[in-house]
This record gives sequence, C-alpha cells and structure tokens, in this order.
Amino acid sequence: MPGVTLLVADHRGVILENQWGNRSVFPETVPLIPGTLYDVASLTKPLITALLMLKVAARDRLPLETPVCRILSGFHPKIRVIDLLTHRSGYPAWYPLYLDGDEYLPTLRRLPLRWAPGRRVHYSCLGYILLMAVIETITRRPFRDCVGEMIIRPLGLKRTFLGNLSAAVKRNYPVAPTEQGNGFERQKARRVAPARAEAFSWRKGMIEGETHDGNSFYRGGCAGNAGLFTTARDLYQLSLQVDPKTTRLLTPATARLFWQNFTPSRFSHRTAGFKLNTPFFHREARSLASPAIGHNGFTGCSLWIEKQTRRRYILMSNRVHPRVRESEDFNRIRRRIHQILKREGY
Repeated sequence: MPGVTLLVADHRGVILENQWGNRSVFPETVPLIPGTLYDVASLTKPLITALLMLKVAARDRLPLETPVCRILSGFHPKIRVIDLLTHRSGYPAWYPLYLDGDEYLPTLRRLPLRWAPGRRVHYSCLGYILLMAVIETITRRPFRDCVGEMIIRPLGLKRTFLGNLSAAVKRNYPVAPTEQGNGFERQKARRVAPARAEAFSWRKGMIEGETHDGNSFYRGGCAGNAGLFTTARDLYQLSLQVDPKTTRLLTPATARLFWQNFTPSRFSHRTAGFKLNTPFFHREARSLASPAIGHNGFTGCSLWIEKQTRRRYILMSNRVHPRVRESEDFNRIRRRIHQILKREGY
C-alpha cells in the first residue's frame, strides 16, 4: 500500500494518530498528510446505511422483522429488514447492476437468490443496496439527502461526504486515489455477464474522488453499499454513534443493536451492520483484549471496536492504488497491525 493512517481512540478521545508513506505513487509520488480523505468503501454499510436504517426504524416504530415486500413490492416475502442488515437475505455477494442501467430495483427483483432468506449468513453488497431503497421509500427522500440531514450535519462532520466528490472538495482537501481504471471490477463483471461487460464503457483514468465500487459510482456515487469519503478523525466521530454511552443520534437501546448477536448459531456472527468477533471464533480478534465489532473496506480501510476497553482501531489506506493486488492477504496485514498496536500498549 502507498501509505497508511492509523488512529487509536476510546470514548474519551484520540490516543494515537499518525500516518506513514504516500498518498499516491502514480502518476506522481505525493506524501501522505493529516486530514486526507479516503474512500472507505464498505465501511459505508455499518456507519451510514445501518445507522440510518436503525434511526429511521426507531423513529417510525418499524419492527426490524418487517418483510421488505411490505415496503417495496415484488421481493421475496421472507426477506426481512433485519436479514438485509445481517447479510441473511440470500442474495449473492455481488452483481454488476449497472450493466442493466441505473435503475437497480428491477434487476434486484429478478436476480435469483442463492439461499432461502434467513438460512445462512453470506456477505452481500446487494442486500445493502436494497436497504438503501427501503430507506428512500420509507422517508420519501433521496438517500444522500437523508444522510446529510440525519447524520453528517447533526454531527458537524466537515470532512465527510457521501458520493462522488465535487471539484471544490477535491481542490480544497487532499484525497487518496484508488485504482487506475476499472480493471479489477471489469474482470469480475466479465465472469458473470461477458457480452454486456465487453460492450460497457469502463473508466480508464485514475479514480480519485470517485467511488471505487462500480455499483455505487454508476448510481451517482452512493448506493448503500459504498460511497463514503471521510478522514480518520471523522470516522472516529461516526464510531461513537454505535456506542450506547456516546451516541448522539440514537437512543442507547437502539445503539445496542450494533452489539447484539443476531446470528448466534452461525459461524459468522453478525450484529445490525457489523461482524461480531471473539478470539474463539475469528483470527481478526485474537490480538484484541475482548470481543469486538468491526468492518473492513475493500479499498484498505477498517474499523474495530473492543467491547471491554471501548478502544477504536482505525486503519485508513488506499491499498488498491494504483492497482488491485489479488494475491495479497490484506487481512493478514490488518491483523499484524493490531498485534503491534496491542504489544506497544495501545
């Protein structure tokens, strides 16, 4: 990875913050500086989409067991809102929805499920794209507007943006670029829809200030599964909202859903938006002092929060720049960084 920003904090404030390396290495080398904006990819799921869904559900007294088909017609009658939040919808992990146009719901309605809803945990970007549509239908507002009104502005986050960045933002803030072109996603799309992928007009230049994820980018930069640009400091402020004792956006009872294990009998333990890890069940948490909730982003960012110490471990990087290295085990690197931080007393 070109560079990395690390932030360790607890509910009282920041304990460690530093950055090493470069913001970019192609077409030129630019040093990494504090306050850099990162595309945090799938961290959008828990910190934006799940947070907003829980806030809207609590406000409107909508049970999380509500079938999605009662909100949006045409979907499997056994898919519930909680199934989307915990990756039990039965949808496959990924599909290039943009190959069918910028209206994603018709494709999601007809896309075959891989498993019966609720049967197993299978991480799915598609479930969170559908969750965004659920939120828009309930609120009767565009998703981006809801996020601005209910999350970003109430928290006073000055360096947090949802969707492709404007020219003014890119002028005024350092932004970590991601991939040169859409090569990685283009290859994935070819495997599921060869003819349409071959005819599609893919991005070719350096992706900078645009969402790396295609389903997000081709829908204006946000689709519920990805699209959040933020800094390590602002990400820390968002992490406080999933703590029942520090949240400013939810009631403590609602925030506890981020810590409740909704899939206790499954190998992959899921809360409302996060993976729940213990040293017994997952290597990611073996270096941590207590059970933790966390989430990774494909671009190279991650957030893990210990339950006992309430420590937040935030790693920000653009490891997909200037190209995606499929052979690299980035989770191993994350685990090693956690181990070093704990060894040094953080």
